[in-house]
Amino acid sequence: LRLADYSYSQFVGTYKPISTMSGEIAYKFVPGPFMRILVKAYKNIIDSTDTNGQIDQTKIRPFVLLVEEINRAHTATVFGDVFQLLDRNKDGISEYEIQPSEDIRQYLAEKIGGSAEDYFSIQLPDNMLLHLSVGGILITLELMMMRLQKIILEPRLKISNCALHLMEM
Repeated sequence: LRLADYSYSQFVGTYKPISTMSGEIAYKFVPGPFMRILVKAYKNIIDSTDTNGQIDQTKIRPFVLLVEEINRAHTATVFGDVFQLLDRNKDGISEYEIQPSEDIRQYLAEKIGGSAEDYFSIQLPDNMLLHLSVGGILITLELMMMRLQKIILEPRLKISNCALHLMEM
C-alpha cells in the first residue's frame, strides 16, 4: 500500500456508512490494511494452538504488511498510537501495548472471538511483520527503528555509518 495516500482511519480503520440489505444506511467499523493483517496473524496463532494451549510452531505463518514510500507520508498521522507497537522485544512481540478504541475492540472480538473486554490492550504478535520501502528500497521496520535509535543515541556518528540495512528483493 502507498502510505502517502493514507490517514490513520484508512490505515487502521474507522466507522463508515454502508448500505444494509434493506437499503438503509448504517454505520459500521471498516478495518484498514493494518487491522486486517493483525486479525489474520492472531487467527493463525489461535488456529495453531491445541487444546492444552501449546502452539504448533510448524503451523505459524508470517503475515507481512508491505508499505511503499513511507518517506512521503506523515508517519505520526498515519500510524497514530499504533507506532508504539513497532518496538519489539527479544521474542518478536510488541514491547509496549496500546489500548484500542471500543470500535476496534468490538471488531477484534467479532473477527477473532471472545468479547470486546478481552482486547482492552493489544500487541503485535511475532508473526506479523511490517516491511516498508523508502524511495523504492525495501527495508524492515525493525532494522530502520534500530538504526534510528542508534542515530539518536549516538549523534556523533558519521553519515557513512548511518546507512540502513537493505534487504534484497
